[in-house]
Amino acid sequence: MIPRLSVRFKRYPEVNKKEEIIQVTAELLQIQGYFATGINEIVEKSKAPKGSVYHYFKNGKDEIVNEALQYSGNQIKLLLESISLNATNLHEFVNNAFDFSCSD
Repeated sequence: MIPRLSVRFKRYPEVNKKEEIIQVTAELLQIQGYFATGINEIVEKSKAPKGSVYHYFKNGKDEIVNEALQYSGNQIKLLLESISLNATNLHEFVNNAFDFSCSD
C-alpha cells in the first residue's frame, strides 16, 4: 500500500478571514472528506462569523470547497517544486518526496 502524502498547512496570522476560511476548509476536507465537513464546523474552526462565510462565498459550501481545492492544489504544487529543487534526477525526487512524507 502506498503511503498517503499528507500536506501540512501553515496558517499565518496576517491572512485575511476569507483565506483563513479557505485554509480551514482545505484541512477539514483532507481529514474527513466532503460529506463530513459542514458549514457550521468551518465557521467554528475558522472562528469566522457565519455571515462572513456567506458574504465571501455566496454559493455556500460548494464555492468554499472549490476554492479550498484550488488552494490545496497550489500548496501541493509548491511542495513538489520545493522537493524538486534538490533533486538532480527522478530517483532523487522520489526519495525526497518519500522522505518528506515520512517526516513529522
